[in-house]
Amino acid sequence: MKTTKELFWTKEENKSAKLKIKFNFVEFLFYYLVKSINLVIRPLGVIRFGLIYSDKIGKFLGNTEYYLRKKKIDKIYKKNKKNLGILISGTPINQQILNMFKKKAGIIQQDTFYKFLKQMKYKKPEDKIWIDLQMTGWMRGYEWTEPGPQVSFTKSETEKGKKILQEIGMPDGAEYICFFAKDKFYSDNPKTKPDPLSYWGQRDFRNCNIDNFLEATEYLAKKGIYSVRVGIHEPEKKLNTNNKMIIDYTGVLRSNLSDRDFADAYIAANCKFFLGCTSGIYLLASIFDVPTVFTNMIPYGECGRKNTDMFIVKKCRDKKTKKILPIKKMMDLGMTGDWFTEKQILEFEKKNIEIEENSSEEIKDLVKEMNSRIDKNWVNNNGEEYLQKRYKQITNIKCFDNTPFPGKVGYKFLKKSKELLD
Repeated sequence: MKTTKELFWTKEENKSAKLKIKFNFVEFLFYYLVKSINLVIRPLGVIRFGLIYSDKIGKFLGNTEYYLRKKKIDKIYKKNKKNLGILISGTPINQQILNMFKKKAGIIQQDTFYKFLKQMKYKKPEDKIWIDLQMTGWMRGYEWTEPGPQVSFTKSETEKGKKILQEIGMPDGAEYICFFAKDKFYSDNPKTKPDPLSYWGQRDFRNCNIDNFLEATEYLAKKGIYSVRVGIHEPEKKLNTNNKMIIDYTGVLRSNLSDRDFADAYIAANCKFFLGCTSGIYLLASIFDVPTVFTNMIPYGECGRKNTDMFIVKKCRDKKTKKILPIKKMMDLGMTGDWFTEKQILEFEKKNIEIEENSSEEIKDLVKEMNSRIDKNWVNNNGEEYLQKRYKQITNIKCFDNTPFPGKVGYKFLKKSKELLD
């Protein structure tokens, strides 16, 4: 089973199969050589190739980590088949993380071979010689949570990381969070920058304003907690703050570092929690099981990845009446799953429905709750359990193992937005 997003990706990749493109001579020889070898060794297992999405941050991190976690869980429950799985990577979007993945799986990093196999898969995408790396780990329940992180830093890398934290302005041992907001200049692959004037540049349902995160970071600063704005692309704007405890790593400091891949990974992996949105950059923290605070989640199938996660959603408003529309009504109109197509967004616009991002106050309330929960001083409120239960009843979001979605919705958000639960 796959999520809406994963099915969309699979459909896009498999479009090539309908073209019936034939192999060239070298591809033909290689393909049938592998097939012949597999025929001979079938009693022992078969050779299969997995093409890592090495140029797209979210799929590179989440999909590869899920493959490794699934591999471990299969071994624990003795589901492991004796197949020789070989992962192939091109030049990765983060070399540090790929080096960590290499410690856990057989990975060949070679651009020419990667491109060769990618062309083969383009022509024969559904063949059994391919390992399906489309799954992100989202909504996989125990398959994601039970195995735990498959990546870790060595002692020497940890010492290197501590020096980087001091270099960007934090005292040794300081507590900090990471935060990120997707803007119109964001791309999963920074080498292929989006057109900010394009449809997706202007109207991507995942975009949100970084300024709305500053009130929450100011609150944390008063608590003695630093905030580091992260990301791997040049952002639309720098942070508008003079607070030295709010560090614009991505907008100001990152370009001056010699090993940005290592810094990106270490900073996110060691924060108290990650504050972000639906963009895949949060996985730099989540693959290390760092708690994540998701804001601006949409459509209404998005939720946490782990039980320690928290989230709030974007609201939908009727342009004519100015009223917030209930989640159930929007789900009946098709706002489900974890992905929108351009066609779906245009349909909502035709119905005079606009999507409203979370406010500074909503984000601050969520951050305060997450910080309190991590510090184990959160006091349950009257009606909190009912609101959580009501949200789960309305959305009916479940993992593929039929367990409820992981994480919690922000309490104050639900309390102040009860119209969503009508």
